[in-house]
Amino acid sequence: MSYSLVETCCGSAALTFHLLGAAGLLVSYQGGKWRYRKSLQKQAEAMGFMGQPDRVILTDPGPFGVAVSVILDSFQRTRVVEKLRELAREDPKAVYGKLNKAVVPWGAVDYTAQFLFLQQLSWGNKAVSGLDGKWRSPGLSKTGAYGNPATATLKAARPKITAFIDKLESLQLAQCSVESHQTVARLPTGQVDRRTLVYIDPPYAGTTGYPDGKISRAQTIDLATAWRDAGASVMISEACPLEIPGWESIEISKGQDGGPLFKRKGPEWLTLAR
Repeated sequence: MSYSLVETCCGSAALTFHLLGAAGLLVSYQGGKWRYRKSLQKQAEAMGFMGQPDRVILTDPGPFGVAVSVILDSFQRTRVVEKLRELAREDPKAVYGKLNKAVVPWGAVDYTAQFLFLQQLSWGNKAVSGLDGKWRSPGLSKTGAYGNPATATLKAARPKITAFIDKLESLQLAQCSVESHQTVARLPTGQVDRRTLVYIDPPYAGTTGYPDGKISRAQTIDLATAWRDAGASVMISEACPLEIPGWESIEISKGQDGGPLFKRKGPEWLTLAR
């Protein structure tokens, strides 16, 4: 049965990519939920949302608010690959030096290619910002830029841009209607007109925030309640249960998936309303 997925504070939109058929992690990103994709899908199915959404609405105040919809469009994705190939012909440290603190481009394809280049090479997978119209990276990961040879205990690591281009080229996704907005969140404009699942993944209280926007715990609860009142089912991720009367909370970190790369640093909870 068809339904709409609204992914708010989407970041790298792990749930969307998983439900649309992505075979693996596309972009490593702070706070990304790829490790919990199957647990999130399981809860969505328990709420009656089976299979792939035929409409996706994404919001994020950072560059992903633009980039995700570009990646989801097969034609634009091909153009992004071409742009990344051009950037990959040069020394990655030199390209990083040119882009970091440079003015962000107007075109969505150039914007997305430059952002993804910086984000892939970001130190610790921390968020790259486009705040005030300039790229700002938290630092260059030399391993990400140049890779590492194999050792007795570790496999060889390819340069991240090369590996990422291969991922983009091989990406196969189900077709759906996509709408994205570069903003923290969008309130419903009235009662939902079809079956709708809203997934909210806000910056967690007491953790490192994101440079391009923020939303408080109280604002998150207000947003979630507004969508529930409009007739949507809602799931909220946090490191603890949220106290919302009539809602339930489920810890999903015990059954996490993703392997050693995604070692859990703390508990992961979903607070939800069917």
